[in-house]
Amino acid sequence: MDLQELFLSMEKYLRSVGYAEATIIRHKYSWNQYSRYCKSKEFDHFDFSEAAKFVKEHYHVDFYEDKSCHSEQECHIFRVFKSLDEFQAGVPITSHRKRQKVEIPTAFSVAIQAYLIEFGKTVKKASIDDANYTLRKFAEYLVKQKICDLNQINITHIIGFRETLKDYVATTRNAWMAKIKDFFEYAYTNNITSQCLANLIVKPRYTPSAKLPSLYSEQEIELLLSKVDQGSPVGKRDYAILLLAARLGMRSGDISNLMFENILWDKDAISFTQEKTGQAQILPLLNDVGDAIVNYLREGRPKSEEQHIFLKANAPYSKLSSAAMHPIMEKYAKLAKLKNDLPRKYGLHAFRHSLSSNLLKKKTPLPVISEILGHLKTETTSVYARVDTNNLKQCALDVPFALNFRGDDDEKNNV
Repeated sequence: MDLQELFLSMEKYLRSVGYAEATIIRHKYSWNQYSRYCKSKEFDHFDFSEAAKFVKEHYHVDFYEDKSCHSEQECHIFRVFKSLDEFQAGVPITSHRKRQKVEIPTAFSVAIQAYLIEFGKTVKKASIDDANYTLRKFAEYLVKQKICDLNQINITHIIGFRETLKDYVATTRNAWMAKIKDFFEYAYTNNITSQCLANLIVKPRYTPSAKLPSLYSEQEIELLLSKVDQGSPVGKRDYAILLLAARLGMRSGDISNLMFENILWDKDAISFTQEKTGQAQILPLLNDVGDAIVNYLREGRPKSEEQHIFLKANAPYSKLSSAAMHPIMEKYAKLAKLKNDLPRKYGLHAFRHSLSSNLLKKKTPLPVISEILGHLKTETTSVYARVDTNNLKQCALDVPFALNFRGDDDEKNNV
């Protein structure tokens, strides 16, 4: 079968065996990259040896390199193309592609659920889900180490589990270990464990603000936006998404969750609850943003009863997930030939960093930027903007034009 037929059949298979939509999107993204490679080489079929050449050239991953440890990214890329090879050959897809479910002992499950109930009294559901995922992963690791009782845990198990997180960024590793430490403190306080296991986890000396943000200049952002084909339905959708991120600094999750009821056309405003903080946010519906949304709704959006604004381009026309936002930004950044040399990365969240930085360069007061980004504290904004003393001294603290941050005289942009 040709490439596109293979991809469509494989996508149907992944759905039939219950793969998560976010995982399927990751597969499709790699397939699309390979498809463009094949087009440049004038190939119209899948060949694993050619796929290996593509992966080595594009991802700098060598399928045939013999080493004892592979990163999560390397394993994922290998699974993507190995499964295509097996599927095309009509042989059973190897079981290593899908991790077997680990049965967690009842004692672990009961302790975790009790902790989550207490933890959930002061946080939102997303935080509870994150904590549940972290603790279940830790419990699965313990089961593999033949630990069936929390009191059997020692420092060796703590170090061993942290070692399994080595391919994650430092912020993720530390967040996971902090959650486990909090769980241990709860378990000891409530007599679930006989010793305070939290003492085995030492808080690392790590400062999140030390990581430089990904910044793009206004000129680079405009160049990226100019690469969007606004004549196609997908281009109309992508353009509106990119504008919401670039002009208003909206997070990918909030864009994904945006519904018709959130657009207050009569007030030229966008009103929604932030997914990350749970706080209400009102932003001005700027002219170009509003025009892009209208253009997509009229001429690009598939006919659907779905109340979320942004939908998938192919049936079934369900809500476009936040996981699909990163490939959108990366696609046009590459078309614009924008460099992503470390520490700068592709990703929709880079628009938030860039917006705060570019506004600061225009002497926009820090409290104004905080309000635009939906931060409760200006300290959070200062981390995003990486402000220095000189910029702070030049920023006035009164906010007479809190939402008219583009400097437009038109009152239509004030909410």
